[in-house]
This record gives sequence, structure tokens and C-alpha cells, in this order.
Amino acid sequence: MSDDIKDIKQSGPGGIEGEPVMPSPLEPPQVEQIKTPEELEAEKVVMEKVQDINREGTAFHAAPYSRGDSGEKKERLLRSIFSAGLLGFCFSYDGAVRPYEEFRREDNKAKIWIGTARMTKRNILNFNIVGRSIRSISEIEGTGWFGSIRSVGFIFDLSEFSEDSPVLASEIDSPKSKFKFKFRTFRAVWRGYMVGEWRRRFGDKKPGHPDIKKYLQKHKAQSWITDEGFPIPHPDDGFALTPRVKPRMLRGIVIGDLILEETPDVINVMKQCYEKKKQMMLPMYDQKGNLLWPRKMTYQEVKQFVAERDKKKAEEGKENG
Repeated sequence: MSDDIKDIKQSGPGGIEGEPVMPSPLEPPQVEQIKTPEELEAEKVVMEKVQDINREGTAFHAAPYSRGDSGEKKERLLRSIFSAGLLGFCFSYDGAVRPYEEFRREDNKAKIWIGTARMTKRNILNFNIVGRSIRSISEIEGTGWFGSIRSVGFIFDLSEFSEDSPVLASEIDSPKSKFKFKFRTFRAVWRGYMVGEWRRRFGDKKPGHPDIKKYLQKHKAQSWITDEGFPIPHPDDGFALTPRVKPRMLRGIVIGDLILEETPDVINVMKQCYEKKKQMMLPMYDQKGNLLWPRKMTYQEVKQFVAERDKKKAEEGKENG
């Protein structure tokens, strides 16, 4: 990637002499901050997008960022996401019948993806939702997608998608499956008996249906469904949506601890991609929710900032109303 980004030196107490020590998540790497007048104006737009990444209902996807990948390959992945959005997996994206394989984001355009999605109804993106996990995980960090895997995550707006009934993992994993997704919908992905139980009790009713709530009022709490009638998947399977998450739906970037030293590279690529669309730039966080860019804030400071900002907006809304 760009040579004008300086390497981040890793050091800290307890390290072996001569060997780098990973920076603490609570002490994010020193990354370039916005300084020019033009970028200061853009900062206001980015700060409007800042949120508590662990807010219940936040949707997020972790894109693999392998140690073995070259800088050029990582840059292509990021450029594709910034330009085409989050794509995921497909069944027959180039006209050939293939088993599910990871969509080659760097070699295909969103237009091809959408075309095959309309044809096959099998192009999906896997993701998770904070607060909806069978492990009762309430934080992004606890899902496992950042602790042991080199990932760059993206939080996004899920409001343009409607939730449909759960799907069995094998129904979307197998090339022989005839299961079809409806456009702009998402489903919980389950393994084992739970999909059968859902279909036996509720048929094809959508999550949150009044009949499901009535059932739950008569029966004791279920570990696989919320009191409001929404399925709770395992984070390893999470949810699946179709056809894609558009760039304008992205709300922030989460840098995993294992790639914190590459934060300046991610910032640099985003700035290049959005040079003429600064309103598209995104805030960046570490996996604990500390803000890395465009300002540095601890997780607690982020929550305080968001609360005060939203309170001010609400008060202004009342005055103008």
C-alpha cells in the first residue's frame, strides 16, 4: 500500500527484548488524524456516524484479512468493499454451476453480483447482530470473529432489509439445495433441530408474528428464541442476507486486535476511494469500541459523546417542531 504511511512501532511492558509487542486495545496505535481545513469539515460528517458499536441490534460483518495476503490483495479487498459494498458468497456468479465458494471481490463488479443474485437467489452475505446470539453475547468482541481471526469488520444499517423465517445451514451451503432467498431479506441460520421446531410450530411465519408471541406467553422461556419471537442463532452461523450491503449502508469499521498495526493502511485506502466523496468516509474503532479515527476516544468517551450528541439533536428537534 502507500509508502507515505509510516509503520507503527509496537512496544510495551513485558515484551521480550528485540521483539515487538502488540499494542493494547486500550492504547490504539497512533494513526494520522484529519488536519486540513477540508478534512476538518469532513470530520464533522464522520463524527455524525460515530456510535456505540455494542448497541443492541447493530449488524456487523467480519471480512478476513489474512496474514499471508499481500498488501496489494488487502488493498483490492478494501477498495472493492468501499466501491461495491459487502458482497459475500454466491452459487453461480459467472454463469458456471459451482458449489458455494467465496466471491472474488477483487475480480467482479457489483453489477455482475446483482445480476447473478437475481438469477439464482443464492447470493448471500453472512453477518451477526449484537444482542442476538445463543451465547448471550452482548459485545462484538465476544463473537470470536476478532479475537482469534485477522479481521476487519464493518458495521452497517440493516433497516432496508426485512427479516424472514430461519433457514437451515445446509439449505444455503449445499450446491444441490433449491432454497431461494427473497431480495432484501435476511434470515437467522440454524443447524440441527431448531429450524424443524420453528417450522413445526410456526410454519413460515416471520419472526415477531403475533401468533409466535402468543405461543411464547403460554410456554416457558426458550433458549433459541427471544420473548418477542425472534430466532437466536449461534454466532458461528449468525444471519444471512441478500443481495448485498451497499456502500451507503456502511456505518463504521472495526479493526481487530490482530491487525491494529495496519490501521493507517485502511485509513489511507478509504481516503483514496472517497477522495471526492468525503461524506462516505467512516469512523474506525478497535474491537472494544474505542474510536481510532477521525478522533481518538475511549469506549466510555464514545458512549458519552453519542449520548450528548443525540440529546442535543432531540432538543433541537423539539424547538424546531
